Amino acid sequence: AVPIVVEAHNTGVDPVTSVVLTTTISAELSIVAATYNIDGGDPEPCTQADTVVTCTIGTMAQDQVATANIETTAESVGTATIDASVASPDDEGDSASASVMILGVTDMQLDASPEQSPVTVGNEMPVTAVVTNNGPDDATGVRVSSELPDGTTFVSATPDTGSCEASDQDLLICELGDMAADGDDVNVVLVLTADEAGMVDV
Repeated sequence: AVPIVVEAHNTGVDPVTSVVLTTTISAELSIVAATYNIDGGDPEPCTQADTVVTCTIGTMAQDQVATANIETTAESVGTATIDASVASPDDEGDSASASVMILGVTDMQLDASPEQSPVTVGNEMPVTAVVTNNGPDDATGVRVSSELPDGTTFVSATPDTGSCEASDQDLLICELGDMAADGDDVNVVLVLTADEAGMVDV
């Protein structure tokens, strides 16, 4: 749930009549319910038409605060915008805007296995890593990082998409870009040289 709170404050010295508080919410959010209250009193219902919530408040005395409480749920990834305005025939009104970043939910999976075992010292040891986005949302800017195993020398790393680079600190970083939910896997073929006998964890 994404709660939205909009306040209108009568800062003048006189009451204002026929006050209407209108809030327009972009399509990234879906409106579930909306009410308003004055100075924390009992909630009253607002009306909804598509992405617009209208709270007909009526008369507000000097220094009263009307608060609209709008319950929404996130429908899509992106930046949701909220545009609110308050109007009265007794006042020039006011407006305000805000935005909410809606982040996606992803389940990233990484599996790695050597293409052959055992490997003789001095020979190359290819390792294939498979990156999967199990969703439910698309993933952006996917990065895979891994420490290169002891007892090996880095030769190369080739991904299906994007690029990989090994640092002087024996850290492999692969920038794979965007991955769609439940889309194609990205394979990274890592080639190492076995420098010494023993078990190597990959």
